[in-house]
Amino acid sequence: MIKEKFNKAFTLIELLGVLILLAVIALITFPIIDKVLSNAKNEAYERQKDSIIEAARLYVTTNGNYSTNQTQLSFQTLIDSGFLKEGEILDPRDSSKEMPGCIVYNWDESKNQYTFEYSEDCVVATPAECFTYQDYEDGVEITDYDESCGGYDVVIPDIIDGKKVLSIYEWSLNGKGLTSVKFSENIKNIGSYAFIWNNFTKIDLSILININYIDKTAFCANNNELTRDNFVGIKEYTYDYFNFNCPL
Repeated sequence: MIKEKFNKAFTLIELLGVLILLAVIALITFPIIDKVLSNAKNEAYERQKDSIIEAARLYVTTNGNYSTNQTQLSFQTLIDSGFLKEGEILDPRDSSKEMPGCIVYNWDESKNQYTFEYSEDCVVATPAECFTYQDYEDGVEITDYDESCGGYDVVIPDIIDGKKVLSIYEWSLNGKGLTSVKFSENIKNIGSYAFIWNNFTKIDLSILININYIDKTAFCANNNELTRDNFVGIKEYTYDYFNFNCPL
Protein backbone atom coordinates (compact mmCIF):
# COMPACT_ATOMS: atom_id res chain seq x y z
CA MET A 1 0.00 0.00 0.00
CA ILE A 2 1.39 3.32 -1.00
CA LYS A 3 1.06 6.11 1.54
CA GLU A 4 0.91 9.58 0.25
CA LYS A 5 3.04 12.08 2.03
CA PHE A 6 2.01 15.70 2.24
CA ASN A 7 4.36 18.56 3.10
CA LYS A 8 2.36 21.07 5.09
CA ALA A 9 3.61 24.68 4.81
CA PHE A 10 2.35 28.16 5.72
CA THR A 11 0.19 29.79 3.13
CA LEU A 12 0.86 33.39 2.22
CA ILE A 13 -2.22 34.53 4.14
CA GLU A 14 -1.15 32.64 7.26
CA LEU A 15 2.34 34.15 7.05
CA LEU A 16 0.89 37.64 6.75
CA GLY A 17 -1.29 36.92 9.77
CA VAL A 18 1.74 35.97 11.86
CA LEU A 19 3.61 39.11 10.79
CA ILE A 20 0.63 41.30 11.66
CA LEU A 21 0.35 39.65 15.07
CA LEU A 22 4.05 40.25 15.78
CA ALA A 23 3.69 43.88 14.70
CA VAL A 24 0.75 44.40 17.07
CA ILE A 25 2.70 42.84 19.94
CA ALA A 26 5.66 45.13 19.17
CA LEU A 27 3.41 48.20 19.12
CA ILE A 28 2.02 47.27 22.53
CA THR A 29 5.25 46.29 24.23
CA PHE A 30 7.72 48.80 22.76
CA PRO A 31 6.37 51.90 24.59
CA ILE A 32 6.34 49.91 27.85
CA ILE A 33 9.91 48.73 27.37
CA ASP A 34 11.02 52.20 26.29
CA LYS A 35 9.45 53.75 29.41
CA VAL A 36 11.09 51.15 31.67
CA LEU A 37 14.49 51.84 30.09
CA SER A 38 13.98 55.60 30.32
CA ASN A 39 13.02 55.37 33.99
CA ALA A 40 16.04 53.18 34.69
CA LYS A 41 18.35 55.72 33.02
CA ASN A 42 16.81 58.60 34.96
CA GLU A 43 17.18 56.70 38.24
CA ALA A 44 20.82 55.98 37.38
CA TYR A 45 21.28 59.69 36.61
CA GLU A 46 19.91 60.67 40.04
CA ARG A 47 22.22 58.13 41.73
CA GLN A 48 25.13 59.52 39.73
CA LYS A 49 24.33 63.03 40.95
CA ASP A 50 24.23 61.82 44.56
CA SER A 51 27.62 60.14 44.11
CA ILE A 52 29.15 63.31 42.69
CA ILE A 53 27.70 65.41 45.53
CA GLU A 54 29.22 62.99 48.05
CA ALA A 55 32.58 63.22 46.27
CA ALA A 56 32.38 67.02 46.51
CA ARG A 57 31.57 66.80 50.21
CA LEU A 58 34.64 64.59 50.79
CA TYR A 59 36.79 66.93 48.70
CA VAL A 60 35.83 69.98 50.78
CA THR A 61 36.25 68.10 54.06
CA THR A 62 39.61 66.60 53.08
CA ASN A 63 41.14 69.72 51.56
CA GLY A 64 39.76 72.20 54.05
CA ASN A 65 38.43 74.17 51.10
CA TYR A 66 36.11 76.17 53.32
CA SER A 67 34.49 79.40 52.26
CA THR A 68 31.57 81.44 53.48
CA ASN A 69 30.91 82.45 49.87
CA GLN A 70 28.90 80.46 47.38
CA THR A 71 31.42 78.27 45.57
CA GLN A 72 31.22 76.20 42.41
CA LEU A 73 33.24 73.02 42.14
CA SER A 74 33.93 71.51 38.73
CA PHE A 75 33.92 67.79 38.04
CA GLN A 76 37.42 68.11 36.60
CA THR A 77 38.69 69.38 39.96
CA LEU A 78 37.20 66.30 41.64
CA ILE A 79 38.83 64.04 39.04
CA ASP A 80 42.22 65.76 39.28
CA SER A 81 42.08 65.40 43.08
CA GLY A 82 41.23 61.69 42.88
CA PHE A 83 37.70 61.96 44.28
CA LEU A 84 36.12 60.94 40.98
CA LYS A 85 37.15 58.81 38.02
CA GLU A 86 36.63 59.77 34.39
CA GLY A 87 33.94 57.13 33.88
CA GLU A 88 31.97 58.39 36.86
CA ILE A 89 30.92 61.56 35.10
CA LEU A 90 29.43 59.86 32.02
CA ASP A 91 25.73 60.63 31.68
CA PRO A 92 23.68 57.42 32.19
CA ARG A 93 21.00 58.89 29.93
CA ASP A 94 23.51 59.09 27.07
CA SER A 95 26.83 57.36 27.74
CA SER A 96 28.47 59.21 24.84
CA LYS A 97 28.24 62.44 26.84
CA GLU A 98 29.53 63.65 30.17
CA MET A 99 27.28 64.87 32.97
CA PRO A 100 26.46 68.57 32.57
CA GLY A 101 26.93 71.16 35.28
CA CYS A 102 28.91 71.37 38.50
CA ILE A 103 28.53 71.21 42.27
CA VAL A 104 27.55 74.35 44.16
CA TYR A 105 28.27 74.49 47.87
CA ASN A 106 27.41 77.22 50.26
CA TRP A 107 27.61 77.99 53.98
CA ASP A 108 24.16 77.99 55.58
CA GLU A 109 24.26 80.14 58.69
CA SER A 110 20.86 78.94 59.91
CA LYS A 111 22.04 75.32 59.90
CA ASN A 112 25.66 76.11 60.74
CA GLN A 113 26.86 73.77 57.99
CA TYR A 114 27.62 73.54 54.29
CA THR A 115 24.93 72.63 51.81
CA PHE A 116 25.76 70.90 48.54
CA GLU A 117 23.66 70.72 45.41
CA TYR A 118 24.09 69.56 41.85
CA SER A 119 23.47 72.27 39.26
CA GLU A 120 23.09 71.55 35.55
CA ASP A 121 23.23 75.23 34.70
CA CYS A 122 26.38 76.60 36.26
CA VAL A 123 27.03 80.29 35.92
CA VAL A 124 30.32 80.97 37.62
CA ALA A 125 29.97 83.96 39.91
CA THR A 126 32.69 86.60 39.84
CA PRO A 127 35.01 85.87 42.82
CA ALA A 128 34.09 87.75 45.99
CA GLU A 129 37.65 89.05 46.34
CA CYS A 130 37.13 91.15 43.19
CA PHE A 131 34.57 93.28 45.03
CA THR A 132 34.82 95.82 47.80
CA TYR A 133 31.79 95.55 50.02
CA GLN A 134 30.22 96.65 53.26
CA ASP A 135 29.13 93.89 55.62
CA TYR A 136 25.90 94.65 57.47
CA GLU A 137 23.92 92.54 59.90
CA ASP A 138 21.24 91.63 57.36
CA GLY A 139 23.45 91.32 54.28
CA VAL A 140 26.20 92.72 52.05
CA GLU A 141 26.34 95.89 49.93
CA ILE A 142 28.81 96.06 47.02
CA THR A 143 30.68 99.37 46.99
CA ASP A 144 33.41 98.87 44.36
CA TYR A 145 34.77 96.39 41.80
CA ASP A 146 38.23 95.55 40.43
CA GLU A 147 37.86 94.74 36.74
CA SER A 148 41.50 93.59 36.55
CA CYS A 149 40.50 90.81 38.95
CA GLY A 150 37.08 89.79 37.62
CA GLY A 151 37.05 90.94 34.01
CA TYR A 152 34.41 92.80 32.02
CA ASP A 153 31.60 90.23 32.22
CA VAL A 154 30.37 90.41 35.80
CA VAL A 155 28.23 87.87 37.63
CA ILE A 156 27.10 89.33 40.95
CA PRO A 157 27.56 86.65 43.67
CA ASP A 158 24.51 85.46 45.58
CA ILE A 159 26.46 85.33 48.81
CA ILE A 160 29.64 86.91 50.23
CA ASP A 161 31.04 85.97 53.64
CA GLY A 162 28.01 83.81 54.33
CA LYS A 163 25.54 86.66 53.80
CA LYS A 164 23.26 87.53 50.89
CA VAL A 165 24.35 90.31 48.56
CA LEU A 166 21.39 92.69 48.89
CA SER A 167 22.43 95.96 47.28
CA ILE A 168 24.79 97.69 44.87
CA TYR A 169 25.90 101.09 46.14
CA GLU A 170 25.94 104.28 44.06
CA TRP A 171 28.86 104.66 41.64
CA SER A 172 30.17 101.23 42.71
CA LEU A 173 30.77 99.77 39.23
CA ASN A 174 31.16 102.98 37.25
CA GLY A 175 33.59 103.29 34.34
CA LYS A 176 34.84 99.69 34.53
CA GLY A 177 34.45 98.91 30.82
CA LEU A 178 31.87 96.23 31.63
CA THR A 179 30.18 94.50 28.70
CA SER A 180 27.66 92.39 30.65
CA VAL A 181 26.26 91.92 34.12
CA LYS A 182 24.23 89.06 35.59
CA PHE A 183 22.41 89.91 38.78
CA SER A 184 21.56 87.77 41.78
CA GLU A 185 17.90 87.38 42.65
CA ASN A 186 18.82 88.53 46.17
CA ILE A 187 19.46 92.12 45.05
CA LYS A 188 17.00 94.60 46.55
CA ASN A 189 18.54 97.99 45.74
CA ILE A 190 20.71 99.45 42.96
CA GLY A 191 21.97 102.97 43.67
CA SER A 192 22.46 106.04 41.51
CA TYR A 193 25.08 105.88 38.75
CA ALA A 194 25.97 102.34 39.89
CA PHE A 195 26.79 101.22 36.32
CA ILE A 196 27.51 104.56 34.61
CA TRP A 197 30.09 104.71 31.75
CA ASN A 198 30.23 101.05 30.79
CA ASN A 199 29.72 99.18 27.51
CA PHE A 200 26.54 97.15 27.98
CA THR A 201 24.65 95.95 24.91
CA LYS A 202 21.93 94.29 26.99
CA ILE A 203 20.56 94.80 30.48
CA ASP A 204 18.50 91.99 31.97
CA LEU A 205 16.66 92.75 35.20
CA SER A 206 14.20 89.87 35.00
CA ILE A 207 15.94 87.86 37.73
CA LEU A 208 15.43 90.68 40.25
CA ILE A 209 12.34 89.20 41.87
CA ASN A 210 13.08 90.83 45.24
CA ILE A 211 13.95 94.32 43.98
CA ASN A 212 12.72 97.31 45.97
CA TYR A 213 14.44 100.18 44.20
CA ILE A 214 16.58 100.95 41.15
CA ASP A 215 17.72 104.54 40.68
CA LYS A 216 16.81 106.08 37.33
CA THR A 217 20.46 106.89 36.63
CA ALA A 218 21.77 103.40 37.48
CA PHE A 219 22.58 102.54 33.83
CA CYS A 220 23.04 105.98 32.25
CA ALA A 221 25.82 106.96 29.80
CA ASN A 222 26.25 103.41 28.55
CA ASN A 223 26.81 101.95 25.11
CA ASN A 224 24.90 103.78 22.35
CA GLU A 225 23.71 100.38 21.11
CA LEU A 226 21.29 100.09 24.03
CA THR A 227 17.75 100.18 22.64
CA ARG A 228 14.37 99.01 23.78
CA ASP A 229 15.05 95.61 22.11
CA ASN A 230 18.22 95.14 24.16
CA PHE A 231 16.49 95.84 27.45
CA VAL A 232 14.83 93.06 29.44
CA GLY A 233 13.10 94.36 32.53
CA ILE A 234 10.35 93.92 35.01
CA LYS A 235 7.04 95.74 35.12
CA GLU A 236 8.05 98.54 37.48
CA TYR A 237 11.30 99.26 35.61
CA THR A 238 10.72 99.63 31.90
CA TYR A 239 13.18 101.03 29.40
CA ASP A 240 11.37 104.38 29.57
CA TYR A 241 11.90 104.54 33.33
CA PHE A 242 15.66 105.02 33.04
CA ASN A 243 17.46 108.25 32.29
CA PHE A 244 20.30 107.47 29.89
CA ASN A 245 21.42 111.11 29.57
CA CYS A 246 23.00 111.09 33.03
CA PRO A 247 22.10 114.41 34.64
CA LEU A 248 25.22 114.97 36.73
